Amino acid sequence: MDHDFEKGLSNVTATYSPQKGEVKVVNRGYNDSKKKWEEAVGEAEFVKSSSSGFLKVTFFWPFYGAYVVIDTDYSTYTLIGGDDKSYMWILSRQPELDSDTMDYLLEKAKFLGYDTDALIYVDQSLAEYGL
Repeated sequence: MDHDFEKGLSNVTATYSPQKGEVKVVNRGYNDSKKKWEEAVGEAEFVKSSSSGFLKVTFFWPFYGAYVVIDTDYSTYTLIGGDDKSYMWILSRQPELDSDTMDYLLEKAKFLGYDTDALIYVDQSLAEYGL
């Protein structure tokens, strides 16, 4: 779903790095109109345990948002959502997911009450080159 940080960006990536019980989060994307890369750095904390898939994330302390791992295959995709259904992401290790996997994730999100018609599909044409 469209998010303030991602507006007008292409080739958006999210990088997660464990750090002493927390997770460093770096969201990065290319601003096509400004012709430059933009980056937001935040941190996530596990709400219960590091194996629960339920975190709280902040990019602007002291404001936190829920970050719930809804589904993952641990190697190809992860479906992330918020607790109030106002935001969700489908993360992939590749610029595109195969249609069967995408259909499965969209059906699951819709079943859980997310507005899948509100999803945006970010241009990832440079992502395969690591840019």
